[in-house]
Amino acid sequence: MIFFAILGCDAHYQSQLWKSYIRTRDHDTFLKYKRQRNRTRYLIRQDEQQKQNEIALDSKRNPKRFWNVVNSKTKTKERIGDLKIQQDNGVFVAHTDVQKVAVLCDFFSSVFVQESDDVFDPLPTRWKTSDREPLSVDETEVIDRIKKIKYK
Repeated sequence: MIFFAILGCDAHYQSQLWKSYIRTRDHDTFLKYKRQRNRTRYLIRQDEQQKQNEIALDSKRNPKRFWNVVNSKTKTKERIGDLKIQQDNGVFVAHTDVQKVAVLCDFFSSVFVQESDDVFDPLPTRWKTSDREPLSVDETEVIDRIKKIKYK
């Protein structure tokens, strides 16, 4: 129970640092936030690993708990919910994966279309080259500028 209190305090402190960074946009605050975020993440992963070790060590005495964890990790979850599509004759709901694929394919194919490479509008020029002087670089000028560079 003590671990959860520490983790809760760390998560709260992380949240406060993030809010402070968003408010001030201070680089030092962001570095503090990153350190705290990594610490909280480390604690969460350490807790998960500790729980899994306890379950593994207790698997002989309590196999039901072990198999509940194994089954929860091996089941695949449906990632995309049902899709509602407005059609001419009403609303259609896509329930199966095949229907969802067809609906998403139709949508993205209508949004992203292939354009031909034949007709292309020319881009406007950003500056006029006729108004500029021709560029001239002298060797002595380059050497002088290189000598003025301050090395640390």
